[in-house]
Amino acid sequence: MLTRWRVHRHSDWLVTLPLLVLKLYAVMNNPTHDFLFGNADLSAFAAMIMVLLGAVARLTLDWGLAWTQMRTWQRVWVLVCYLASVVLLVVLLVDLGSAHSGSSTPAIVASFFAIWVGYPLVAIGSFITRSPTDGESEAVAVFKDVSYALLDTWSKAVFSWWAASLCFGIRFLG
Repeated sequence: MLTRWRVHRHSDWLVTLPLLVLKLYAVMNNPTHDFLFGNADLSAFAAMIMVLLGAVARLTLDWGLAWTQMRTWQRVWVLVCYLASVVLLVVLLVDLGSAHSGSSTPAIVASFFAIWVGYPLVAIGSFITRSPTDGESEAVAVFKDVSYALLDTWSKAVFSWWAASLCFGIRFLG
């Protein structure tokens, strides 16, 4: 059951994160911004690749492959996927951060970027606390799922309210 939940979490992000990236660029409306990836579409594609690479690493570890029982190539593969995902995250944050300069609500926009950093921190924390023999404890699994739910609430729901308020001229969180 938990494994199915984790797959659904990543499939959800695979669809929503590229759309959130496109919406961020549209709402920021900064035509003078030079994109690191060339344009907003490539940035959204990079977000999708970031989610896929992060999912490979996280699901590999969540499905019970203990680090000590992995072969060398498996460890290298997981590390490369995870590091590439984090690099894409950093590049996206730098690009979006420079695009939002001059925003009417810089604190709200910056909070979305700060929240995104929480995802790899929770994943790394759960990996570090994992037992080499018994895997992930129930307490760590619950903490991780609650943390992801809180991060999702801010990065999706609050972001949607904020973006809708800008699009429809309604004052909310500004």
